[in-house]
Amino acid sequence: MPGIWRIEDVDRENPLPAETGFRNTWLEHTPHSSTNVTQIRERGGARPHIHERHDEIMCVVRGEGEFRLGDEVRQVKPGDVIVAPAGTVHGPTANSPYFVFLSVFAPEFDPANPDRVFVE
Repeated sequence: MPGIWRIEDVDRENPLPAETGFRNTWLEHTPHSSTNVTQIRERGGARPHIHERHDEIMCVVRGEGEFRLGDEVRQVKPGDVIVAPAGTVHGPTANSPYFVFLSVFAPEFDPANPDRVFVE
């Protein structure tokens, strides 16, 4: 069922435990896309990886961080949008106490069988 989500509600209802550095909270899956909220604590993050069959579009909503996209590492902040086409190396690292972004995968992403290949 389609939904309207608030990032503040995800944070409040599903807070990231202090000992956890990284987590995805899936909001919606359709036959054409999947949407999640990624929460990262300082020094947390995702190892650089690619998606072989999925594009990923991310929008930073809280905190600041460094984000690798291809061979570049750039600072990102709330309002920035990152587009990682299938096959593009990417990965966030947090350099603020709390870094949150909204992520949309196309086509649908199956968390039980993730299309994620770590590269380093």
